[in-house]
Amino acid sequence: MITQSELQELLHYCPDSGLFTRLKTTGPKAKKGDSPGYIMNNGRGKRYLVIRVKCKKYLAHRLAFMYVEGYFPGEVDHVNGNGLDNRFSNLRPVTRSENSKNHRLRSDNKTGVTGVTFLEKHSIYIATLTCNKKIYRLGCFKTLFEAACARKSKEIELSFHKNHGSVRPL
Repeated sequence: MITQSELQELLHYCPDSGLFTRLKTTGPKAKKGDSPGYIMNNGRGKRYLVIRVKCKKYLAHRLAFMYVEGYFPGEVDHVNGNGLDNRFSNLRPVTRSENSKNHRLRSDNKTGVTGVTFLEKHSIYIATLTCNKKIYRLGCFKTLFEAACARKSKEIELSFHKNHGSVRPL
């Protein structure tokens, strides 16, 4: 595991831009002044920057935490949902549970509201929410607006991030 001082000897990180730059040439493909890393797709459409340091691969957002704060947090959330935006102001240390409270709207969502489905057979909207392995059945509603309000109220009660369920780039 790399330390903060080792990282700062090899790379420069700009917290305002989120960009890394090599400070030393460490190989034929790792030259001083280069922007290190490559983009990795996580298999669910989300993209992240991966940087190899001392023969080990690291996610750039985790390296940003080590560079600035001196530790690797359990998980790092990209507040705006863009896995390539590694500005320090866009990163926050979170638990797995907290990270799940800042998901974007799924591309296959048909109502435009996370946790709300429309049952055509009965012409009603159903609102549900799952948090910490507990399913909350929020009710059946005549309108999308009523169902969305019930869902949003529960999100606020359970401290979901304000961006949860929004349409954002991967």
